[in-house]
Amino acid sequence: MWRYYWLFRFVFGAIQVKALVLPRETAAGGSVGSALELARARGAPVAKWLGRLKSYYVPPSMQSGKDPGLWLLLHACQAAGDDWFGGLPEESTIAEELLRRGFGLLALQATSGICWSAGEEVLIAEALTAFGPRPSKLYGLGISSGGEALSLLAVERRAVFDGLVFDVSPASALVKFQAPFSLPPTAFIYMPQDKGFATQGAVESAKDSLVKAGTRVALYPTWPQPVDPSELCARLPQLGLSLCDTIVKALLVHHKLLEKRDGGRYYFKWMGAIKGVTASSADYANNALRMLQPSLKAVLSDRLLRAVSEEFKRFEGLHTPVADHFASAADFVTSGGATEPIEQPQVAVSQCARSRPGLPADFAKQRRICVPESFATQLQKESSSVSFTSYLCDCLFTGVSVCPGGGVNPYIVGYNGAIVNLTVPSKAQPSQWLKTAKKAICAEKASHDAPGSYAPGFGAAECAACAPWDPFKN
Repeated sequence: MWRYYWLFRFVFGAIQVKALVLPRETAAGGSVGSALELARARGAPVAKWLGRLKSYYVPPSMQSGKDPGLWLLLHACQAAGDDWFGGLPEESTIAEELLRRGFGLLALQATSGICWSAGEEVLIAEALTAFGPRPSKLYGLGISSGGEALSLLAVERRAVFDGLVFDVSPASALVKFQAPFSLPPTAFIYMPQDKGFATQGAVESAKDSLVKAGTRVALYPTWPQPVDPSELCARLPQLGLSLCDTIVKALLVHHKLLEKRDGGRYYFKWMGAIKGVTASSADYANNALRMLQPSLKAVLSDRLLRAVSEEFKRFEGLHTPVADHFASAADFVTSGGATEPIEQPQVAVSQCARSRPGLPADFAKQRRICVPESFATQLQKESSSVSFTSYLCDCLFTGVSVCPGGGVNPYIVGYNGAIVNLTVPSKAQPSQWLKTAKKAICAEKASHDAPGSYAPGFGAAECAACAPWDPFKN
């Protein structure tokens, strides 16, 4: 019998699948227990009740001589407050990153033990009051339904934050209530293929609402990954390559994978939605794997099956908690949104004199693509890049420059200053890199604040108008 993940409704009627998180190696290359080890080094985590919510607290490190601040952590559905400390590996990876930076952590547990529900933002605010005086800096991270609660907390001014990160969450309150004030620097880590909850459209709506109010925003998309035995074992080394290979072969036998023309790699098929539930190849693959459990029981415990199951979800890239890009998101919000030194001049890779007409006076007249210096050198050498950069300038009003400060993380700066970070393969050629940037620009959806007014974005319309001359399609 196939196992479905129950869906939960939050205050805005959005549907969310049950989200379990897989064990994986941390960003620093350690085991998933590293977060717990780091917490124990500070005599934590300390479990206690704050008002009506259970909490887990790790004090900040004072080795630098000053208090770096505190992160409020709100888990996803089917997770718990202590999962940040070795329980569930994506959360543990995030917690380890923050602990290594010296931050204090305050993880709260939803009363239902399932999802954060409407009204629990009041309980979170009470817990923060019971915690004590406001720390020197307060940052918030909410995953999925935890992000929904965090957005209400921020918009209703029940807590004042210095930075916010939403992980696979649409942060619906940011659009529903559209606060007339700006919020602190805000980052979104999302999966563009998510069709049911934290959709790309929902994330972009939240971004537009924030930017309109003067908030600095950064987006970090996470895409589907190829299903490969070595990659599965890289995340779950305790399986061993032989078992990883067996598992991937089982997926092929059950016809859950589809070969794509990018070196013969396999990806999960997209199954679409089935009446009120989100059913996907990863869901069915999880059940196929569970059917094999009797023969693999000696090595695949229920806990490890959860881990493999969640790894499938991460490969599929639809909706699951994810630690990818969190380090960059944390850099963005803790720096006050200053991802680039404003005083440093931009070094142009390709000259672009085009300016988009009809923009507000306080907007830039061009987009700007930031490329690492190594890519800039290659772009100037590769002859095919000339037609690409010319198209970007002439049709999309986009220039290309070297990332200031020696940055190595590529991104696009929109007309309104919004930042879209890009995921580029490590061995990508310049033309591939530009295609990735162009794809992100064309994904921008134009919106209308009032009849006849054109809100910032334009990408989809610009790409459609210039399609006959698009060198990227060949």
